[in-house]
Amino acid sequence: MQPELIQAGLQIGAIALIVGAVMSFLQGTAPILGEQLREAVRPLLARFRNSSPLSRSELADRSMLASVALSALAVVAERSIAAGVVAMVLWLARPMVGRMVSQEHPMLALGQTFSTDLVIGLYLPITLAQFLTFHIFTGVSMLLVILALSWPAGGGASASSQWKPAWQHG
Repeated sequence: MQPELIQAGLQIGAIALIVGAVMSFLQGTAPILGEQLREAVRPLLARFRNSSPLSRSELADRSMLASVALSALAVVAERSIAAGVVAMVLWLARPMVGRMVSQEHPMLALGQTFSTDLVIGLYLPITLAQFLTFHIFTGVSMLLVILALSWPAGGGASASSQWKPAWQHG
């Protein structure tokens, strides 16, 4: 088989994934995809979170920092100017992601899951398209954004496990 045909097929598949992401947004099915992915990785993330002293927003921020670093690395390794633009956008999006995942109470965090699921549902096909076109650093960077949005609420070691007076919570 000819490598050019394989590469062309993978590029067509990547374009189909991106068109599918746009269509899922327009049809309203992106949040369903996002919810399914978030629920699939929840047990693994909850297990890690239970052993970590970091809060949900701190874990999300660290994931976003790693994502920015990988995007910056993609500029050099993959020779992609678009990865540099993505790195800047991710850097600017860090505070927004921190606000989206700041709620630790599981019931109160449910109010933010629709928008989180929507973003995850849009990012997942685009992430897979990056892997199909062999942009590995960019794909892992986008996968870390999905991870940052998927940290489960509650259950963290830093969540208030001991009673404290209200003035000591911060």
